[in-house]
Amino acid sequence: MNQIFQIINNLKIPLSIKKLRKIFIILIIAFFIGAVSESLSDGGIIWKEARNESGELAWYLLLFTIFISLFSKIFSKTKILRQLLPLRKEAGILVFIIVCFHAIFHFIRAGVLGDFAGMYAEAITRDWAILLGSIAFLIMIPLTITSTTKAIQKMGAKSWKFLHKTTHIVFILAALHMSFIHFSGRGEIDFNPLAMLAVYIIGYVYLFLRNKKTS
Repeated sequence: MNQIFQIINNLKIPLSIKKLRKIFIILIIAFFIGAVSESLSDGGIIWKEARNESGELAWYLLLFTIFISLFSKIFSKTKILRQLLPLRKEAGILVFIIVCFHAIFHFIRAGVLGDFAGMYAEAITRDWAILLGSIAFLIMIPLTITSTTKAIQKMGAKSWKFLHKTTHIVFILAALHMSFIHFSGRGEIDFNPLAMLAVYIIGYVYLFLRNKKTS
């Protein structure tokens, strides 16, 4: 059993981080194009489908951002996790870009794109689950703006890390947004995002108890 764990811990992707980043970005762009293309029908776009597909892709990418960090802390000896950890930056930026498209698709479907009063109503006052998603989006703006080396230098590492811890708030709000987006209209709850939220909480509780035990 120890040998199996040792083999897993020593697994590595035979690529440099620079090549990994390029491949990662290309793959996500391809997934996005593929997801949006599924909403094409008779030469037109079904905006509801485009909105839903883009939202799901942003959610999966956010899951990668959150859980690659969590798992790399829990399984700190696993090389492949440490290798993928730097991709959080690209993943975070891509989440923001895809969510921008997600919002645009929603506004087009609602017929309010460019109408600021209508966009405000759709994003803030129409549904509490959408409101949670809108708050998550607003938090992502400073996170995306400061996702550069220059930003770290200007802010200082301590302040930058404190700001970027709000990624966890984004994840919690996004999980609730995804779970309850159809609750007001249909009374439906998607329990999959809630399950991911539960795994997240259990993981960080485990880390807290482990660190407390070793300190």
